Amino acid sequence: MHKVSRDNRKITRPKQSMNAESVKIVFKKALTLRPWDGPRVYRKLSELGLRFYRRYIEPLVFRRKYDTAKLIEALRAVGLEKGSTVFLHSAFSRFYNYTGDADSLIDALLEALGPDGTLAMPAFPDMRFQWDPSAVFDVKNTPTAGGYLAERFRLRQGVLRSINRNHSVCALGPNADYLVRDHHRSITSWDENSPFFRFGEVKALLLGVGIGHNLRAVSTIHCMESLLRTQYQIFHDFFPSVVTYTYIDAEGNRGEHTYLRREGLIDTKRLKPYMDSGKYIENRLSNLEIMALDARYFIARLVELGHQGITIYTSPRRQKHLFVPLKTPPLYPARGSQDP
Repeated sequence: MHKVSRDNRKITRPKQSMNAESVKIVFKKALTLRPWDGPRVYRKLSELGLRFYRRYIEPLVFRRKYDTAKLIEALRAVGLEKGSTVFLHSAFSRFYNYTGDADSLIDALLEALGPDGTLAMPAFPDMRFQWDPSAVFDVKNTPTAGGYLAERFRLRQGVLRSINRNHSVCALGPNADYLVRDHHRSITSWDENSPFFRFGEVKALLLGVGIGHNLRAVSTIHCMESLLRTQYQIFHDFFPSVVTYTYIDAEGNRGEHTYLRREGLIDTKRLKPYMDSGKYIENRLSNLEIMALDARYFIARLVELGHQGITIYTSPRRQKHLFVPLKTPPLYPARGSQDP
């Protein structure tokens, strides 16, 4: 985990060393690779190369500092408006040229949105927690793995959080309750009961700050397979397993939620050429990549592309027969939540 200094400004990473035993493990795994492991290996190598560039090369290139006012100005330039709803993905480790701290940035965002605006951020737990069948999701106490900024936001007084162990969302503002209240009734984490679908209903702005470009880490992108899962075999196949877990709500009541787990390798930049340049904006402030997208347009466009057989998935491979409409919708749990 990242260590954060007392002033919340600097994030230091623990030093990692590659000993002889680690090298042996890497070579042993390499010898057991199969031909169909190619896409997964290529993706991993690409991620390692990107991490190396960001950690060692990029700080030598981008040195210009910026304060909170400059950052809010940059966000206004891509669509941040008073009274709007904003869903913000961020990676605070990328804010190394930012002279402020996490809490002052959250304060500035809320001030920029005003009393009629709503701010939302990801609140999904760590993957190890998600894959632990005995883990109990506590909506008030389970930390988010959505980044340091999101965790600081989650802990704020008045912030509401959706009940969903797979892809929870936290929000503050007039639209917060509508966004998060039915997530524990979702069959998939991005269906009509989810905050991600409802971002489109409230005409939200999807913001990515420090997470890269090319639609990277825009969770709403999974609305495509969620909304089309009962219409086409391929989208049905992206949800192969059923998960039931126990949750504790904000009042301390226990309940159970059953949902379908998504699987498959993705490459989000495959959809970038199909986006309207007026609706999808990429920008940069010093080293910080900024990405903005109109949620209502995005969800409608995702469904349109899905009907055409255009997806983010690299595995399983696209096959024409899988895009034939299903004659009989597959069986799913009747509802997502089993309330106490």
